[in-house]
Amino acid sequence: MPRCSLLSKLDNYSSNKITIVTAPAGYGKSTLVCLWLQKSNLDYSWFSIDEKDNSPAVFWAYFCEGLRKYDNELAQKAALLLQQSDKIDYCEFVDWLLETLIKLTRKRNRPPKLVIVLDDLHCISNKPLIESINRFIDYMPQWVYIVATCRQIPDLSVSHRRSKLQLNLITRNELAFDIDETSSFLYQKLMLKLEKEQLTELYRQTEGWAAAVQLSGLSIKAGSCVNNSILAQDDLLSDFLFEQVFHQLDSQIKEILLSMSVVPRFCAELCNALNDFNQGRKIIDQLLDANLLLVSLDDEGKWFRFHALFQEWLLGYLENESSHKLVKLRDNAIQWLDANQFYDEALEIALLKKDWEWSSLLFSKAYSTLSQLHSTREAEHILKLFPASIIESRPQLALAKAIFHFAVFQYNEANDYLTLVDHKVEEAKSKFALTSFSDYSEYGLNNQNDFFAIEGASKFIRSHMARFSGDTQLASSLCDEILRDSSFDDPRLLCWCYCGLSADNFLNDEMLVCIDYAYKSLSAAKQVGDGHCVIASLNWLLSALLHNGKPQLAEKIALENLAWLKEQAMECLPDIGVLYSHLMSLQRELNKLDEAWNTYQILQRHKADRTDPRNNINGKYIASIQLFASCNQVDEALELTTELESYIKSNFGAQKYVAGFDVCKVYAGLQLKKGKFQTLLQWTKEQSEQSGIWRYQYENERLFYSIVNMIKGNDVLALLDNIEAVSERRGVTKRVIETYLIRAQFFVFKGDQVKAKLAFFKALELSASCDFVSLMIDEASVIKPLLKLAITENIASEYCHNLLHEIKKRESLLADKINAAGNDKLMVKENLVSALTPREVDVLRLIGKGYTNKEISERLSLAASTVKSHLNNIYSKLNVKRRTEALIKSRELELL
Repeated sequence: MPRCSLLSKLDNYSSNKITIVTAPAGYGKSTLVCLWLQKSNLDYSWFSIDEKDNSPAVFWAYFCEGLRKYDNELAQKAALLLQQSDKIDYCEFVDWLLETLIKLTRKRNRPPKLVIVLDDLHCISNKPLIESINRFIDYMPQWVYIVATCRQIPDLSVSHRRSKLQLNLITRNELAFDIDETSSFLYQKLMLKLEKEQLTELYRQTEGWAAAVQLSGLSIKAGSCVNNSILAQDDLLSDFLFEQVFHQLDSQIKEILLSMSVVPRFCAELCNALNDFNQGRKIIDQLLDANLLLVSLDDEGKWFRFHALFQEWLLGYLENESSHKLVKLRDNAIQWLDANQFYDEALEIALLKKDWEWSSLLFSKAYSTLSQLHSTREAEHILKLFPASIIESRPQLALAKAIFHFAVFQYNEANDYLTLVDHKVEEAKSKFALTSFSDYSEYGLNNQNDFFAIEGASKFIRSHMARFSGDTQLASSLCDEILRDSSFDDPRLLCWCYCGLSADNFLNDEMLVCIDYAYKSLSAAKQVGDGHCVIASLNWLLSALLHNGKPQLAEKIALENLAWLKEQAMECLPDIGVLYSHLMSLQRELNKLDEAWNTYQILQRHKADRTDPRNNINGKYIASIQLFASCNQVDEALELTTELESYIKSNFGAQKYVAGFDVCKVYAGLQLKKGKFQTLLQWTKEQSEQSGIWRYQYENERLFYSIVNMIKGNDVLALLDNIEAVSERRGVTKRVIETYLIRAQFFVFKGDQVKAKLAFFKALELSASCDFVSLMIDEASVIKPLLKLAITENIASEYCHNLLHEIKKRESLLADKINAAGNDKLMVKENLVSALTPREVDVLRLIGKGYTNKEISERLSLAASTVKSHLNNIYSKLNVKRRTEALIKSRELELL
């Protein structure tokens, strides 16, 4: 299988004296060199080295014998000299050999380039021999080129030679197949073609290790299932690992390897703890030098792991040799990981042991009550490993199950688990009251405060379920109860309670109270560094400020908090799309359409894989629909609305109240923009006038009904008066302005210009103090003559001139700009798609999902240095300097 980049490195013999190909057994070192020699057509002499050659006399005799076909006299004389091995100075021998080769340079029959291959050079450890080899390399003639393969590199002054550009190094990371090469290798060698999912799983297990790929392919052809552990099914691969890797090590190294196989990753300190010594760093360096299938997990060289198959083999070997020792090592590992707050890894090992008591305690540390709200998928995967009886006996686990069911809108199941949680908490409280009981481990907890945290979290989840079921009164009372009880002093819980109260008041149409609670929630969330709560608080604060008539302040707060989230390295939180959607809505309202479209491009990356579907409705869809509509791209807005309808059905089914959104009403409003009334009239027949489950939703629907009745020719003034009074009392300034605008349109349709003018002037004066733009100009055809009339009567004339300017901008410039930008973007995107390699695209996608370099390294089975190299290539091709800039650019071009 051609490997062009590696072959070109081997071709670089004009500037390097030696190339070393180094990797563990089975990575295709010798195969690569053979392939290169076939393609290069160079003369070569191949020396396959083993332990018997670890003597200067034997090595140099073998070496010179390989030169016989080029100089028979040289080989004969060398054999005579080396027969007296006890008297010979090997440095002098090398000098003689070099002198002879230099003389050979002048002969016509010598090859233009001679490649000397030293295969398995790691077998050489004799110091005088290594000294003589170094001397030969230092002074050999230019027409001689050495290629060495080895598992670990002898002392050949590698660093010194590389600094002088005399040595070329090919390592395991370069030799490992990528997923495409794995596919090609299997097809070419074994005529085996796998489905994409099978190939991905095979690559995950083998990590591009050539021997493992080939042996696994043979196993699959023989009928093994790729979805299960390859190693467990393949005796050939197990034998290979034993004979070629493990069997060749000394006993101390074997014991250390076995001890470290019980943890998913290790460092020097953990190595010390597992082996009861303080040589951990030295041992790890030895393992790295020996190329023993270690993978570095960070740039600092602190954390490492074994190749997945090698670790699996070591664990299996350890379990067969001594299951008692395996148990003890796992206990020691859990203790160290727990003490050093690596709870996830400790939990993983405890679950393997099926130590449910320890697993429960670790789960309570790894998944704090409120962080579970944003890790439900991961928590659910772990919870599946616990028996049902254990979950039912541990309130922390039952709470996690409740949170998961709540997150997927299974409220009945969530309620069942919350009832179980409450029962366990009350049971524990009774036990504490009657005795001096203090063994919290019976409940899988660490201390008494954990009970209060669980009780508070249970109340909060109940409040959340009540809120999204329409019972904001119950939701608020539960949050108030938590805030009043001093037992619930977890600052994360309190900031979420403030956030819940801001949500309740927004849904109750009480904007001023909502703003007050949202500010409290935002401040508390930033103090504890809870980015999720920051985003949730801004969701309500920015909406409330917009409705309260403060769009400019809301935009400022949105930008400030986006900057804060970036400073805190939280710009990739899954629900940050909600914040971008609010920013886009505010930019649209202020008619900053260029900025709004830029924000729209950023928003496109926030799909639904880890985001609450409710947030996707408000984030990805509604703000985008409004932007399209404002730019007269109504067909695009209608298409997005149809997509939204499908999204709501797939995520919420018939539970429309959970989504809190009526897509049919939006569709009808967009059809109205096209002059089509039938959809709107059909919607009114199918809906009750009080269909909204929240007061905010109800008031907005009443406003929509006033438009419907106006179109029908009915009198809407009494309804508008009532909506205006209610909205003014609750601080919903935006809706008050809308009532005046609808009145103005109503009187225009009636032909009463005087009353239309008076209603419009009221809207104008109120809107001018708030700096609304889109709100005033969305119905430009009706508004333009009224604006001109206001200017003649000197009513907010500067504001009116600005609105007319914005109308003109929309009419004459916007469509052309968007089309031109779209064409340019398409061209740039096509060029970049062809420039980025498939692996670079994989890295870019994982960056877009918020993964760190370390996580990308683990998911793609790449070394940290390789991930860094891919990142540098991406930066260069996108013409950016930083990770964030690369994300923004790729999302603008829809590469993600």
